[in-house]
Amino acid sequence: FIKYDGKRIIDRLIEETDPEIYNFIVDTYWIQVGGCVPQEYIEKLGKRAMAVHFKDLKMQLKEFWCPRIAEVGNGNLDWDKIIKACETAGTKWALVEQDSCEGDPFDSLKISYDYLIQKGFK
Repeated sequence: FIKYDGKRIIDRLIEETDPEIYNFIVDTYWIQVGGCVPQEYIEKLGKRAMAVHFKDLKMQLKEFWCPRIAEVGNGNLDWDKIIKACETAGTKWALVEQDSCEGDPFDSLKISYDYLIQKGFK
């Protein structure tokens, strides 16, 4: 998400690759950390957003505020908008991913699972 010659590298990839053969796996957490809005990138990619890693972002105060990965629904991302963008884009796969957990990873997975079930996933 850094800029090169005034343009984000991710935007160059989107614009300069063939949409018929080059798709993307979107990661909601890293898009937000990169200073962008996940649902806007999903919308921009459209059908090229074939898979989306569902990962939430929560700000944590240590010596200063820093982002950390959180269970889906336990952070600051707007999941209603992200889910709607995925539906509109025709995303094939939504994958719950959590790079790190403060507790047991299976407990974290259950928290994300239960939240997404509430949102209509089966």
